[in-house]
Amino acid sequence: MDRKFLGAAAIVLACGCGAVIFLAAGDAGDIPALAEYGMSEATVPGPRHVDRAPRIAVVGHNQHTELTDFVIPYALLKRAEVAEVWAVGTEPGPMRFFPALKAQPDLDIAAFDDRFPDGADYVVVPAVHEDNDPRLLAWVRSQWEKGAVVVGVCDGAWVLAHAGLLDGRAATTHWYSRERLFETHPAVRRVDAARYVVDGRVVTTTGVSASVPVTLALIEAIAGRQRALAMARALGLAAGTPLPPPRPSALRPGISAPPP
Repeated sequence: MDRKFLGAAAIVLACGCGAVIFLAAGDAGDIPALAEYGMSEATVPGPRHVDRAPRIAVVGHNQHTELTDFVIPYALLKRAEVAEVWAVGTEPGPMRFFPALKAQPDLDIAAFDDRFPDGADYVVVPAVHEDNDPRLLAWVRSQWEKGAVVVGVCDGAWVLAHAGLLDGRAATTHWYSRERLFETHPAVRRVDAARYVVDGRVVTTTGVSASVPVTLALIEAIAGRQRALAMARALGLAAGTPLPPPRPSALRPGISAPPP
């Protein structure tokens, strides 16, 4: 992606992370348990290739990809410098984000396949509004068949479900659509009390706040725990300030937020 988008990504990351994680004052030196942030609930598989740098594709739909779901993993992974990170679209041209911004991905899915016929090591799938697009489903499925670990961020789980990757697996998703996902895909084994769930080479998360710990888990899988800890410190995460457990929000259409 171009530098203008990376600048916007940095702004969203700074604002978004400030909104979704609790920052602590003081020394963040020894973070005794990243499990406090949901990171160590399960182990993400390591890269399948040892003879080259790991390759990560963050794939979105050119029409209406959720901005924070895409930007936070992309920006953190780029900043960590532990892998090749590619922004991928379903087709040539700019990607439209929801609720705002456009950006030009590095590659579209056809160009990615031409350039990397052996596929990605990791594929990160944010929530997209066109989650049943046959092009996207076929590409995500093909990457998994080539050996990639596929991560569905938030309602990116719908893409994984439609692609058949969740059948018979444990999974989670955003609280708002959780009931509908498991009713529509009864072969999926429902998990509620986890910020993210790893079942083999398939990973799913709850809301956007879960994209932080799951990205830390990806960094740990690729480059080790100390590198993940360093990134956690860079984000301002400190011991003793765990994220609250996932729970339904009181903010729903037509309902006012309760008083603090």
